[in-house]
Formats: sequence, structure tokens, C-alpha cells
Amino acid sequence: MGKNSLKKIIHLYYWNQIIDGKMNFGDMFSQDIVEYVSGAEVEHVKTDRPDKLLAVGSILNHETLSSGGVVWGSGTMDPSDIVYNPKVRFCAVRGPLTRKALIDKGYKVPSVYGDPVLLLPRIYSPQIPKTHKLGIILHWRHRELLKIHPSVKYIDILRKPEDKFKFIDDILSCERILSTSLHGLIVSDAYGVPSKYCTVSNSKLEGKEHFKFNDYFESIGRKDTEPLPLHPGEIITENTFPGDVRNTNINLDLDLLVDVFPYDLYHEPNFIYRIKKLLERK
Repeated sequence: MGKNSLKKIIHLYYWNQIIDGKMNFGDMFSQDIVEYVSGAEVEHVKTDRPDKLLAVGSILNHETLSSGGVVWGSGTMDPSDIVYNPKVRFCAVRGPLTRKALIDKGYKVPSVYGDPVLLLPRIYSPQIPKTHKLGIILHWRHRELLKIHPSVKYIDILRKPEDKFKFIDDILSCERILSTSLHGLIVSDAYGVPSKYCTVSNSKLEGKEHFKFNDYFESIGRKDTEPLPLHPGEIITENTFPGDVRNTNINLDLDLLVDVFPYDLYHEPNFIYRIKKLLERK
């Protein structure tokens, strides 16, 4: 249940595929973030629900858009997978590349950007001592492709629900982060940990190459966008991280992202809660 004492329910879709008994970290936090911002309870629904909310993840595609819904912070990984449906409403999208792909298909999309995962420090902000010079986060498809030296902290992107906050702790315990996972980079940026985008050769991820990463990078004004190429069988050591990379300044109005949340998704819009949240920021 969220912070609001009035019981309202938002029907939320997020990618919840189980892999080795675990879920992908970023998608798992969609519920927590929506509950925090809205004050409502969240119910996970399937893609065919027309009144669903789409928030965290690269989940804008023909399947989710064809049935309608409301979009707050989602992105696409492939512009060719976008279909037009006049019943879809947009409050914010992850970045300008996603917005352009949608506009090209005929949608009206406001220029409000932000992956909702950037709001995590407002929910959870622990003090974690640094124990490792370098941590590495691998997309779940890359988990078996690289060798990692014992001095480097391997941070598994797949988590059991009760272990998801430990993912943040693990990042904060490192001075620097390498990541082939988009949400590994986003969480690192959100908590001010220097990070570097990496790819693994001959291991292409779903969607248009680099699209979702560049979409996010443009949304926050990140200049360090050139990926560091890694190779299958390569041993990752503390020296793998390039020394000239510093933490990213997020040039994005996160308060605006909160303000445009579709509070009217409730059966009875809770304007009292929204006003309370606005007053808390003043």
C-alpha cells in the first residue's frame, strides 16, 4: 500500500518475466515508484487491459499500445514496433528518441521526459560504505559471457522481490560501475555513482542497437554515450573501467515528472494527496 490512507487502485503493466526464479531489477521497481508517487495501491495487469498505466521499462510496442492505456515515463527499444492507437494518452516518456518515434506514428506527446527509476532516491536513500573500487552489472543475456576478477563486485540484475533494495546497496558500495544494463546505468546516475555504458561483442540485445540507451542519455543530457566494447571471455578487472569517466549530472526536472503523473487514473481523483505532495516540496 502507498502512503495515502485512501484505498485507490492503479492497474499497472510492467515486464515481470521470471528468469531463474528471479525478476529483472528495473521492472520490479515500477510498482514501488507508482505507489510512492500516487499514494494508491498497484495491481499488476496484462497488456490487453485498456485502462492500464505504463511506467518503468522499454515497454512501448505493438502489444502494449494496441490495447490502449496511459504512459508515464516508458520508452521503446524499437521505433518500428510502434503502432498508432488514438486511445493511448501520454503524460511523459523516457526520452526524446521515444517521443520522436511516437510522433512519427501520429501521436501527440508532450516534451516531458524521465525514466521513473530516477525517483528511487526519494524512496530509498541509505548510507552504504564503499567496499569495492569497481562493480559490474550485466544484462541478463550477458551473465555467462564475461569473466570477473574477484576484486570486482558482480551485481546481479536479476533479483527476488525481497532482495531488490540490495541491488541499490550493491551499487552504492562501489566507487565506479560498468554496466551493459540500462537500469544499471540509470540507478548509478540517480545515486551519483560514476558509470560507463558497455556492450558485449557478438551479443546484440533486443530492439534497435543502442536506441534505448541513447534515448535515456539524451533525456538527462549525458555526454558520455560511447559504449566501452567488451568481448566474450574477457576478464573484467579494476583496470577495465576508463579513468576519465565521472558521475553524471542529471539535467532533468524530476519534480515535473512527478507533477504530470496521471492522478486521474483513480476512480475518484485524490486531489488532496496531490496538493499535499506539492506543498511538501515548497
